[in-house]
Amino acid sequence: MNQKTLIRMVLQDAISNVHANLVFGHAFPDAGVAFASTRAAVVNAAMGRFPSAGTIHNCLLSDMEYLSNMIVIVSILALYPLKCDGIANLF
Repeated sequence: MNQKTLIRMVLQDAISNVHANLVFGHAFPDAGVAFASTRAAVVNAAMGRFPSAGTIHNCLLSDMEYLSNMIVIVSILALYPLKCDGIANLF
């Protein structure tokens, strides 16, 4: 499996994690909770695809810029879902 496919799967899982957190945890989170839950959703999604996404998981934990970029993608797509497969159109 190539890196692009793995990233797409991790992002899709992270968006599902954010949706679940909004439904079952914090329906109206403040900025700090929203950031922390989105960060946790991205890291947990990569961990859920381990060992295939091990490199992605390591980058998320060690590179703050990479993590920040992933959080922005997940938070925008979680709030404004695109028609069809929005993530597929990004790559």
